[in-house]
Parts: sequence; C-alpha cells; structure tokens
Amino acid sequence: MLKCTDLKQKGTAKELNASTPADTAVRKKLELEREMDSLGIGKCGRKRKTLPRLDRKITAMALGSRRASCKELSMELANDGVMVDRRTTNNRHFEQSLKSYRPRKKSRLTQKARDINRMYSMKIGHQKIGPKKALDQC
Repeated sequence: MLKCTDLKQKGTAKELNASTPADTAVRKKLELEREMDSLGIGKCGRKRKTLPRLDRKITAMALGSRRASCKELSMELANDGVMVDRRTTNNRHFEQSLKSYRPRKKSRLTQKARDINRMYSMKIGHQKIGPKKALDQC
C-alpha cells in the first residue's frame, strides 16, 4: 500500500491506524529493501541476571524445601558458588506462582490485651438477651 499510494506520512498513518513514526520506519525499510520484521523480537528489555538453568534450579530447590525462605535459598546457592540475591529468588518464585515468604508466628497476647478481652466478655455475658421473634410473626 505504501509503494503505490500518493498519500503523505500523516495520511497513510491515519489510513493504517498507526503512528507517524511507525509509518516512517516502514517507509525507510522499504527504501533500503530490508526485512519488515522487528529487530527486537526475543531480545527486548533488560537482560536477566540468571540463566534459565539457574531459574529451574531455584524452582526445584523451592519445591524441595517448601518452608525455606528466600534468604535461606540464596545462602544455600552461595554455598554452591552461585551468588544470587534474595530478591532474585523472590522474583523467580513469583514467576512460578510459588509463595516466596515464610509464614510468621503470631505474637502472644500481652497481659493488658487479655484483661481487656476478659472484661469485654464479662460485660457481654451479663447482658440479658430477649426472646427472638420469628420472621413470619411480623
């Protein structure tokens, strides 16, 4: 369409529902007789710190010891000679839809909190509750 049309850059971009820079890039590729494929396929974005093999190892370690935290896994990898940050192991867990945290123990109630709970239950226990009315008697 771009070769046989007499429309300007904005006109062709409007016809194709594309941006004008995209139209310019396509025209340049046609003039230089280059391939129309994108150059960034498969190589876009920031490079990963870990290779797929190490990602699989992190996942296998996480599945092997489900209760281990990310810090423990990264320390275990450091013992093997692979330096991986805790955050990296956390990200690999997230990609594999695994839980990447360790469940925390609930703190015990303090004496003051227990006294407040006891006073509340005693207050509620002494109140008289009237007979319940049936819904169909209204």
